[in-house]
Amino acid sequence: MKRVDGKFRLGAMALAAASVFAATPVLAQDEGGGDVAMADSSGDSSIGFAFSGFVRFDSAFRTDHDENPSNLRTNPFNGRLNGRSAFPAQGAAALSTLPGVGGTPGLPLLGDALGNAIEDLIALDPLGVPTTATRNTKKGHNDWNLNQLRGKFDLSVNFGSNMQLYSSIRTIYDFGNYDEFKRGDAKDFLGNDSNPDGFNQRKVRYFEYENYQDGGKSCLNYLELCGDNYMADFTALYLDITMGPVLLRVGQQQIAWGQALFFRIFDVPNGLDLRRHLILDDALEEYADERVSAPGVRVTWQFTDQWEADAYAQMFTPTIYPTPNTPYNVIPAQFSVHETWESEHKNEDFNYGLRLRANFGNWGLQFIATQRYNHEGTFRWIKSGVVRDLPGLPGTGQIVAQTPLEVDPTGVWSANEWFTYAGQVRLDGVEGVNRLVGDFQPFTGTLGGSEVGDNIVAAARELDLFFMVAGGAAAGSLNSGGLRGHISHDYHKEEIYGAGISYVVEAEPGSLLDQLIINVETSYIPERQFTDKGLGQKTIESDESVTDLVMEKYHRWFEDFPATYMVFQAIHKSDSNLFGQNLGCQGGTGGNGPTPADRNGATKRCGDNKKGGSNDVVFAFLQPFPNYIYRMHGALLVDPDGGLLAQGGFRWSPGNDLTFDFIYNHINGNAWGDANENALQNIDWADEFFIRAAYQF
Repeated sequence: MKRVDGKFRLGAMALAAASVFAATPVLAQDEGGGDVAMADSSGDSSIGFAFSGFVRFDSAFRTDHDENPSNLRTNPFNGRLNGRSAFPAQGAAALSTLPGVGGTPGLPLLGDALGNAIEDLIALDPLGVPTTATRNTKKGHNDWNLNQLRGKFDLSVNFGSNMQLYSSIRTIYDFGNYDEFKRGDAKDFLGNDSNPDGFNQRKVRYFEYENYQDGGKSCLNYLELCGDNYMADFTALYLDITMGPVLLRVGQQQIAWGQALFFRIFDVPNGLDLRRHLILDDALEEYADERVSAPGVRVTWQFTDQWEADAYAQMFTPTIYPTPNTPYNVIPAQFSVHETWESEHKNEDFNYGLRLRANFGNWGLQFIATQRYNHEGTFRWIKSGVVRDLPGLPGTGQIVAQTPLEVDPTGVWSANEWFTYAGQVRLDGVEGVNRLVGDFQPFTGTLGGSEVGDNIVAAARELDLFFMVAGGAAAGSLNSGGLRGHISHDYHKEEIYGAGISYVVEAEPGSLLDQLIINVETSYIPERQFTDKGLGQKTIESDESVTDLVMEKYHRWFEDFPATYMVFQAIHKSDSNLFGQNLGCQGGTGGNGPTPADRNGATKRCGDNKKGGSNDVVFAFLQPFPNYIYRMHGALLVDPDGGLLAQGGFRWSPGNDLTFDFIYNHINGNAWGDANENALQNIDWADEFFIRAAYQF
C-alpha cells in the first residue's frame, strides 16, 4: 500500500480515540447528515432485524427549447454553416508577417507534404476569403432528461445493544430513451463513420466507464456493479460498535459533516456522484443521494458533556461526473477524458479528517482539519496516443499521436466552436492554443503549430487552418473537419482547516426570532490546485478561503398548519465559484458570426476576473399541510453575477405507503450581467419538470 504522508496523522488519532472511554452518551451522524443517538451498554443482548426500502420511478421532461450543448448530437454548431478563415485578408504574402499562423517555421521538419497542402489551400483562397464547413453530426432532440427505475433496500441487524450491522443497497435502471449518439451520426470527409477514442465516446454508457489503461470496463466507485444502463451499489455496509462514549464505525459509509443546501463548506469528506440527476434533486435532501460512499473507519467520541471528537480515515473516491452524451453531461463531448483515479489512486490513497464539536447552552463551536485528495480534480492536455493520419498526409499519424489531438469528425470543427466552448467551461481559448502547442513540442511544431502570444486573430487563423487540414483539405475537401482534444483528469492532495460558531436565539415564545439558529463557518485551503486556464501542465495554485452564514428555524404561521421550516444561506469564496472553477477565467464568450473577421469583438478573452471572489445566496422553505398528506417546498439559489436556480415542489402522500413528488427546476444563467460570469450558466439548459412516484415498505 502506498505510504500517505503529510503534516499530521489524523488516521492515527481516530484509532487512538477508540481506546478512551467515559460514561456519557454520544451522537453520531447518519447517512443523511442528521444525528442518531448511540445506545448505551445496558440494553438487551438479543439479535434483531429491521428491513425497509422503496421502489421509485423518476422522470423529468424538458420545459425549455435549449438542449445540452455538451453532447455531440445537441451541439449548437451541428448543421450550421461555420466560417473558417485560415489566412489573412492580404493572402499568402502576409503569412510570414502574421504571428502564429502555422506552418512556415515547422514545415521543413515534416517535409513538403504539409507545405504543399497549405499552398493548395492558399491557391483556393488567394485573397483570404473565408471558406465554410457544416458540422455534419446528426442533430438530436430530447423531450426527456430522465427516466429511471430505482430501488433502495435497507437492512439492519442488531447484535445486542452495542453492535449493529447496517447495509443499504441502491439499484437503478435508466431506460435510455433519449436521442443517443451513435458512431454513424458523424462522418469523415470520405463518408466513413466516426471512430472517436476515449471514455464512452463510441457508445453511450450511463454508468459504466471504459478503461484507458487495459481496454476493459470499470465502475468508478467501490462496491458497485454497473453496466451501460444499470448500476447497483452499497451506499452503506458498515458495522457499528458502541463502547461507552465511543462509536466505532467500520466499512462502506458516507460521512456527512455538512448540512447546507447547495453549499459544501464543511461537507468535505466525500465527493459527489453526479451520474443520476446532477444536482437537480430535491434541494432539501442535502446531497443525500449524490454523496459518494467509500470504505473507511470512523470514530466518534463524546469525551466530556460538552465536547465530541469525530475522526475518520477513508479510501479516496473522486467526484463522478456524468458520462459523455448522457442527458446531464457537463464536459463537452468533443474532448476525451483520461481518468487517472483507477490507475493512480484506487486502493492506495486515503483521506483523513478530524472534527471537534461542542455545545455550551445556546452556543455551539466546531473545528475541522482534513487531509484529502480534492474530489473534483484538475484537467490538463495529454498525449492522445491515437495514431490516425491527417487526411491526404500519410505518416502524420505517428506525430499527431504525440500531441493532445485526434483526427475525428466528433471533435471541434472551427475556431468559432473552439472559442464558444472555451468560454462555456471557463477556459481561455487563446491560452489553450498556446499550451496545446507549447507543451507538446517538437511534435506540434513539426505539424506547423506555433504559439500565438496574446494575438486572438492569430489563434483563430491557426485553429481554422488545422481544422481544415484535419477535415481533408490536403485531400481536396473543404467541407469537413474535426480535431478531438484529449485531457487528463488528475487529483491533488490538499489540507482544509475550518472553524464554525452557532447561536440559538431566545426571544418571545412564538415570535419570528425565537429559536432561530445562526451558524457561521469558515475554512482555509492553502495551496489549492485549480485547472490552468489553457489546460497547461502546470496548475493554478492559490490559497482559498470560504465563509458562509446559515440561518434556519421552524415557525408556525397558522394555527391549523404544522410549523414551516425556513433557511437562509450566503457563501463567499475567494478563488472559485460554486462548482469549484477558478475565477481567473470568467466571462469568456463565443464568436458566433459566420466569419472570424470580428473575432476581437465577438469573442472576449477571459482574464483575471476575480472581482473579490464569488458570492451565492439561498432561500428555502418546507411547509407540510395538516395531516401531512400534502407538503410544499421551494429553494432559490441566486448568483449575484447573473444566475439563478429556482425550485418548487409539491408532495402528495395518499396513503398505502405511496408518495408522489412534483418538482420544477428553472435555471437562468444569463438573467443579468455578462454571459459566462456565473456558475449557473453551465447548466442553464436544464429547465425541467421532475416527477417521482414511490412505494415505500
